[in-house]
Parts: sequence; structure tokens; C-alpha cells
Amino acid sequence: MLQWIYRVTKFRRKRAAIIFGAFFAVCVLAFGTLSILPVPAHAQSVSAPSSTLNQGVQIIQKPLGLPATDIRVIVASIIRAALGLLGIVAIVLMLYAGYLWMTSGGNEEQITSAKRILTNATIGLAIILSAYAIVLFVMRLLGVGGVGGGVGSNFPPEDQNLAGSGALGTVIKETYPTRNQQNVPRNTNIVITFFHPVLPSSFINNVNGSQNASGSPIYGDCVNTTSTYFSVSTDCDQLVPGTITVTRNDTGQTVPVVVLTSSGQSDGRVDTVILHPYDPASNSFSDLGSSTTTVAYTVTVNKTIDWDDSAHGNPSIFSGYPIGHDFYQWQFSCSTEDDFTPPHVTSVFPSAGRTEAKNSVIQINFSKPIDPTGVQGSFATTTDSYSTFYVVGDGGAAYSDHDIFLQTSNSSLPAGTWKLVNNYQTLEFTPSQPCGENACGNLMYCLPVCDQFRAACERDSGGHLVDSYEILLKAAHTNGNGFQTFPNLYSGIMDMSNNALDGNNDGKVEAVPSGLPVFSAQGTSSTMEQPDNYFWRFNLSDAIDKTSPYLTQVSPGLDKQNISAEEEWSMSFNKRMQVDPLYSVGMQVDGPVPQNEALCKEPLVVFNTDGSTFVKMDHCPFLTSSTARFLYFPTIDSNVEDVHFNCFYPGLGPSDGPSGGVDPASGKSYVCDPSVSG
Repeated sequence: MLQWIYRVTKFRRKRAAIIFGAFFAVCVLAFGTLSILPVPAHAQSVSAPSSTLNQGVQIIQKPLGLPATDIRVIVASIIRAALGLLGIVAIVLMLYAGYLWMTSGGNEEQITSAKRILTNATIGLAIILSAYAIVLFVMRLLGVGGVGGGVGSNFPPEDQNLAGSGALGTVIKETYPTRNQQNVPRNTNIVITFFHPVLPSSFINNVNGSQNASGSPIYGDCVNTTSTYFSVSTDCDQLVPGTITVTRNDTGQTVPVVVLTSSGQSDGRVDTVILHPYDPASNSFSDLGSSTTTVAYTVTVNKTIDWDDSAHGNPSIFSGYPIGHDFYQWQFSCSTEDDFTPPHVTSVFPSAGRTEAKNSVIQINFSKPIDPTGVQGSFATTTDSYSTFYVVGDGGAAYSDHDIFLQTSNSSLPAGTWKLVNNYQTLEFTPSQPCGENACGNLMYCLPVCDQFRAACERDSGGHLVDSYEILLKAAHTNGNGFQTFPNLYSGIMDMSNNALDGNNDGKVEAVPSGLPVFSAQGTSSTMEQPDNYFWRFNLSDAIDKTSPYLTQVSPGLDKQNISAEEEWSMSFNKRMQVDPLYSVGMQVDGPVPQNEALCKEPLVVFNTDGSTFVKMDHCPFLTSSTARFLYFPTIDSNVEDVHFNCFYPGLGPSDGPSGGVDPASGKSYVCDPSVSG
């Protein structure tokens, strides 16, 4: 009897194991697939406030009283519910089949019926899962990044590329805070710079009603900034809802911001947006995050913003981008601390007391990212007798303070444009007077040297005329609380956390002088050449530098295999380079790139003391796959130039041959000089 019992028990255990094994596998497939199928990283709930699906519908929610829900969201929800119901029916049928089989007691007819039901239910479930896969594919094409995502309180610092991330490097030039930046100070502003001018009226409400001299609206400014009754919500312009959103990840709430504009364009058109968080309850500027815990934020730039391009009908900045990729989104995380450390100047070109060729750009490098308000744009004359210039290009707003001054001794004042680059840490002035061509056939530009009538200029050892230049940067006024400034006054140069410039880098707040004369004349004292303003003098020679720069090192090394997703992409040049042209450095990929998404990129530049330049390209993760092969081809074209407008020489540079070589430890490729290797 015991033997028989053992055999019957063994048979039933085996049968039960088969049934429950099949049931467990089906459950994993049915429910696990919903979470393990590949979806875009940082996937959001389709009903999240920051979801791109809800952008635009929020605009009509209030006047019409309609729910802010995209039709694609409704369709996705219906399909998800229907598939879920069918899946439940399939599971119930399997349970019923298992029950029949387990209770058959050897009844072959009942066992056959159970097998038939189990088979049909399995086939039905396979069809359901196939339908789900098709629906998921279609929903992604329509911009629904996964049928079952959710908004988390934080985000993975390195993960797969976000949908639309390729816009960084094509539509978006740079942002602050940067993509996935951690420990951002709470008292930061948010800045976005576009590659081309954007139309302010397409995304800014002229809340304060300001107008220029011709009666046209001024978009992106604050008024009554010196008034005791200054009101953030009514005196500063605000964003059109759904154009740019700043969302707190843990709550899904949209952060209220006011918007200012700036321009690094020669014609003053807007290309930079500065967002200042504020508290509507107190009607004052406010910090992000929390004093007790880190808080993550998501910023979304939507397709409802237009290019300032009337010749082509002012198209959307994402015109031509596929659905689901016609936006840009990035995330950053705020620490629990505010930032009260002032910025200072780390280096300048031309250096103080040095003589450079006249085909030079002017570069000023800061220790921290600088607020673009009032420091970008073109030079314009003032009424003071020293013929100084000041920067305009602030979106049309008439700020009374001047931030950058320049004086020459025997030369005309230069025409050109200032712009903040290099993650807002390099202020670069490009003159607009052509003076020849470089080796690639591109125009070179020069600063004026000794072109004034009866100029009394000396000559250098080479017989070239030499003139002196003086530049002064005006620090913002402090509010009596360390280096903190009045955020609504814009009285001078400050960083992204409203800390005024520390001109002499001594860590001490010193009164910022103002007024005329700006520069000291012979035998007189200067009003403004004092801390915390920053000023220096250099000389320009009436000569032209035509020495081409070349690459000395690249990483990854040439033909390096099996690079990691976060592999360093960098290059070194033997000369000091302009920063702005480095945004044209590209990356081509040969492989099955999902949705043909471009690799997001942004150059971060370091100027070495030996005159060379190191460029690290911040980028989204390289694609890696166990089944596909991706070949990456970095591209540097003739637009990349040094500070003397010389295009780089591609025939002299890194090599993986015997004369160059690749460092096996770092994978970096070093320079090959044909004149040495023969």
C-alpha cells in the first residue's frame, strides 16, 4: 500500500509541478512583461504633469473646463485595461483547467478537457502578449514612452538616453544645470541656450506690459526693479504654459518661474532664456528643493517654441523631428545647501601685459557659470569721454547699468559680439571686421590696431604697429549679505546663484564703484578701476597669426574596441582654441540606432597654462548591445578654429601607427608628426 501511495503521490506531484510551472511562467510573461519590456529610461506616467503628452492641453484646461488629458493617453489607458482584462480571463481559464486536471481522479475525459482548455488559454495568452507588443510599439511612435511608467522621487544619474535627448547638440546648445548634474545649489537659476534665435512671443507672456521706443512689446524682462513695491508676479514676464516646464519629480508639481532673455547674437535676437524660481504666496524669488533632503527636477522644452525665422514662417524648434522625439528633457538634483561663494576670473586672453596678433578673439574665463543677463550681446557707445562700450542684447530690456567696458589708445572701438559659452564659464568676444582668409578658406576677423587719424603707435621688434587695449568687468552690487546680490536689479556680473563677481579673488566684499571716468587717465585716478571690478590691459600688434592648430591626443584611441557606455570622449589641441566653434564637433554612428536618435553632446573646455586646449565632450551614454555592433566616428570640420581664426590642420595629429601609438592603459592616441616619422 505504501508503495502504491508513493507512486500515486509521485504522479500527482509531477503533474502539479507541470501545471504550476506553466502557471508561474504564464504569470511572469503576463505581468512581468509589463515592467521588464524595454522602455525609454526615466519613463514617466502618461498622466504626469511633466509628461510631454499633456503639454499644450494644459493651456486650454482653464478656459474650457476640460481635463488636461491627451487623446493618446485615453486610448493607451483603454487598450491597457482591455489587454489586462483579457489576461485575467486567460489566467482564470488556466486555473480552471488546472482544477479539472487535479480533480480528475483518473477520468481521461476530464483530463482531455483540461488539456484542451489549457492549450487554448495558452494560445490566447500568446496572442494577447503579441498584441501588447504591437500596441507598445505603436504607443512609442505616438510619444507614449511605455504604457505603465511612473514618476519617481529621484533619477538614475547614468542610464539609457532619454527620448528627445539628441536635441542637446542640435536644437539646444547648452543648459544650466547640466544634464544629470548632482548637488546643484538650491538658490540656482535655470538657463537654456538655443543654437539659433527663438521667437520670444511664442513662449513668453508680456505680463508687465513693457514696450520699446517704437511701441512693440518687450518679452523677457522685469520692470520697477528699483521700486519698493516691486512685485515678481506682475513686474516680471512669465512663460506661456506648456512651453517650458520645471517639474519637481517627487511631487509632480510644476515650479513657478519668471523668465528673462539674453542674446549672444550680433543682431540682438534672443537665444538664451533665464528662469528664476519664485514663490507666488510671498510674491518673491525663492529657492528650489529642500533644506533637509535632495530633490530632483525635470525640465522639459516643448515644440510649441518657434525659431525667430520669419523667412521660413517661424517654424517650431522641433520641426522635422518624429513624434515622441519633438522635445528636449533633462534632469538635475538639488542639494540641501545654498551657494554663497562668489565667482572670480581664472584666466584671460590676451593675457595681461602680453602682445597678441590683431586677428584675436577676447576670452574671459570664470571659476563658475555666470548669469547671462546683461553680459551677452554687442558693444554700443556711451556718452562718456573715454569712448567706452557697454553690452546690450538683453532681449530689448533697457537695463541702466553697463557691465563691460573697453578702451583703446589709438584704435577704433571694435564691432563684434560677446557670448557666454563653455557651460557659461567663458565669455568670448568675436570681432566682426574681416581681415583675410585662413587655410580652409574661412574668413578671419581682426580687432582694430592703430587705425585712428594721427595715431601715435610704437612698433615691435618685427616692425608692426602696437596699440594698447583696456577692459573692465563691472561686479554686481551686493545686498549686504555677503556676495549675494539683489536678483531683480541686474547691476553687474554675477553667477547663477546671484553671487557678485569677486574681482580680486580675496573673498572679501568690497564696494563696487561706478561712474566716470571708467579708466584711469594719465595723472588722474579712476572711478571704477577698483575692486570688486576686474580690469586688465594688453597689447595688440598689427600682425596676423596664421599658425594652424592640430590635434595632439584623442580619446577613445583610434579604432578602440568595446568602449563602455560612459567612455570619455575628449581631444587635445596644441593651441588655444575658440570655444564657440567646438559646438560643431559631431559624432556619426553606424548601427541600428533606436529612432535614429542623435547622441547628445556639449563641449567642456579647459585652457592649459602651456597654451594648449583640452576638450571633453559631455555626452549621453554610447549605445551598447550584446546583439548589435555600433561604430562611432567623431567628426571635426573646418569650422573648429583657434583664437586667431586658424582652422585645425587634419594632416597632423593622432595616429595608431608605429610613430604615434595608443596608450594601452588609457586607450588615448598620441600625436604622429610626419616630419619626425618620415
